[in-house]
Amino acid sequence: MQYFKLAVFSFVLMLAQSASFSRLDIFGARPDLILLLAVICGLMGGAEKGLAAGILLGFCQDMLYGTGYYFLFGLGFAGFVSGALKGEVISDDIVSLCAIAFISMFFYHLFYALIFQYVFARPVPGFRLSLLTGAAINAFLAPVFIEAYKKIFENG
Repeated sequence: MQYFKLAVFSFVLMLAQSASFSRLDIFGARPDLILLLAVICGLMGGAEKGLAAGILLGFCQDMLYGTGYYFLFGLGFAGFVSGALKGEVISDDIVSLCAIAFISMFFYHLFYALIFQYVFARPVPGFRLSLLTGAAINAFLAPVFIEAYKKIFENG
């Protein structure tokens, strides 16, 4: 039942991401709700659960946008990194979790900027600013997602 709730929650987030949050622009960056969900799954459930959630969410997002397998690898990477970093942190306070979310999302955006710049030979204009602001915006939203995750998984 918990996974069904998470699937419904993911579907609602994908709709919100494509319908409204994709048009929201804050200092050249946009909130990425699906990335945030993959990172929170890693933070709260560990590296394996973050990797699995990231791969599944990435696959769904790739099918939605028709982008190949870019999101699958990136979201899986972000979910795994957040879970691995969480294993190294002793405290579960919200500041530590938001810091880990920021680091994971920073490396996710850096990963894509480097792929576009060096693999596809397409420079990403102003990626340094959007790299920081995108990670900061998502880390700012992390407490809301942490509470939603707790309600979905810990309350059954």
